[in-house]
Amino acid sequence: MVNIMDKYQIVRLVSVAAICLASLGSARAALPAFPGAAGGGARSAGGRGGRVIEVTNLNDSGAGSLRQCMEASGPRTCVFRTGGSILLQSGIRITNPFLTVAGQTAPGGGIELDASQLSSNFQNLFYIYTHNVVLRYLRLRVGNKCQGQLAAASGGNTTVTGTCAYHRPGPGTGITQFYIGNGDVHDVVIDHCSMNWSDNKNFSPYPNSGTVKSITLSWSILDSGINPHSTGINVGSGQDAANANLMTDIDFHHNFLAHIHHRLPLLKNKSSRWVNNLVYDHTFYMTQGLGGLQLDAIGNKYVAGPSSRAGLHEFQMSDNSAGGDTSNGTPTLYLHGNVGPNNASPAGNQYAMTAEVGGENQSEAASPIRSAWRRSSPLTALAFPIKADDVSALDAALLPTVGASATLGCDGNWILNRDSWDAKMVSDYQSRGGVTPDYNAITTHPTLLPGTPCASASHDGIPDVWATAHGLNPADATKAARINPQTGYTYLEDYLSGTTGTGPSNSACDVNLDRVVDVLDAQLVINQAHGIVPCTTDLNKDGVCNVIDIQRVVNAVGSGICVTP
Repeated sequence: MVNIMDKYQIVRLVSVAAICLASLGSARAALPAFPGAAGGGARSAGGRGGRVIEVTNLNDSGAGSLRQCMEASGPRTCVFRTGGSILLQSGIRITNPFLTVAGQTAPGGGIELDASQLSSNFQNLFYIYTHNVVLRYLRLRVGNKCQGQLAAASGGNTTVTGTCAYHRPGPGTGITQFYIGNGDVHDVVIDHCSMNWSDNKNFSPYPNSGTVKSITLSWSILDSGINPHSTGINVGSGQDAANANLMTDIDFHHNFLAHIHHRLPLLKNKSSRWVNNLVYDHTFYMTQGLGGLQLDAIGNKYVAGPSSRAGLHEFQMSDNSAGGDTSNGTPTLYLHGNVGPNNASPAGNQYAMTAEVGGENQSEAASPIRSAWRRSSPLTALAFPIKADDVSALDAALLPTVGASATLGCDGNWILNRDSWDAKMVSDYQSRGGVTPDYNAITTHPTLLPGTPCASASHDGIPDVWATAHGLNPADATKAARINPQTGYTYLEDYLSGTTGTGPSNSACDVNLDRVVDVLDAQLVINQAHGIVPCTTDLNKDGVCNVIDIQRVVNAVGSGICVTP
């Protein structure tokens, strides 16, 4: 029972919670895209609350295809009723906002997009031209349909003909897995994807018009650039200072990059966070920032491999004084806890890992970077900040689940489901072996079995087994869009987030187990004190949920410190 004084205190603390929320930024009022989402894009709503569209076949287009769902309009979530490989005949253009693609729902071996048949110059696998997009657990592979003509690919074969001419190594050619640009593009999360065999770039926010901001790439594998000219991650054109200045909060965390020539990443935008990424076996330069870039690099690990060029620094910075790019100011760099060939300890001299260059692809001119380019503090905190693991524990934290490594069981538990190629990349790193492949090394795609989809009476993306276990009516088609008051997410999102590996955090004040202590936890403990939902948060162990528990959660929202007995 809640007495009058407690009711007064609860009302007061609701106001305090609101004040705390405002002090942390209005963005904290929104849920992250999914539990654990972080970085610039983490506010993405994706297809939350919209219709569910089932992908029932592996066709390039038409009814039941992935393309039909992704190119549809209105808030929507794409769930899969089959696993396997989709052979694309053209790139998929995402122009309508509020989209979630839940690759983790694909049964069997999961889902792959095979771009080996794309043949137009600069034809990309995914074009993202809109906002509020969440793409998870997808494999994106270019492959090689031109093996016979490209026997001399490493030498820049100029005798190739027909569509294969677009696949030869060299400037102005190739396919990018993710091209992000052209329009009002923001709040995008790419998570737990595998991007292999790129012959241009794996990931490229690169606007020719409009703005590109608030993007997160997380927990993904990028590997095996088969075009020595242009691979890895490229953010911004570098030719347009105005566009660069509009590209803010393009963030990367917990990614594994292996056997890629360079651009790990190349950043020509305004602000980025590069946190807990593992880079293995670079051929040319590693991380490079140009122009007015403000970069935070925290807890990253660089490891040389058989293809690596010795003598280069991990972080190259430039004001574009040479090299042809438009200067949009001078760069600044904040470093903390990184290791690599030039610095073996996270407590060592971080700036021993830096060098100045005149511009992209220019030789190193001086090391370390000048003092004016160094920042002593990181960028302003985001609504959903990236929590860095200690770099000494990065391998253990990252490698088991990075990439499109898992599918969801009908009961909501994660099932590890890494295919043979991704397993090879992890094995290469662990053995310090493998090489950067050329075109002729990429011949076949791993076989992904179709599997058996989970029974779902309402075809709303929620398996009957999970619905029953959570007290929901399997036949109720409205349940997917309803909000679970204990998490704040829809019931469909709760299922898509899984159970194993998504929570709880180490904090007892993380009441809703979304791995973040925020205003949602404060609201939930308030509801518990009112008796609206069952009491589960008795932080002071006095046998009831009351104003004391609310106060402790509110304090934790503001300070990050959760007080328990």
